[in-house]
Amino acid sequence: VGKTEMNKRKGTLTERRDRERRSSVKGENGSG
Repeated sequence: VGKTEMNKRKGTLTERRDRERRSSVKGENGSG
């Protein structure tokens, strides 16, 4: 259970970071 929970947490953190990064890039590029 610990491993699964950790993986889930990692995935969520990664997704959040990816979304934030994409948002930043989009804003910088001015497309979106």
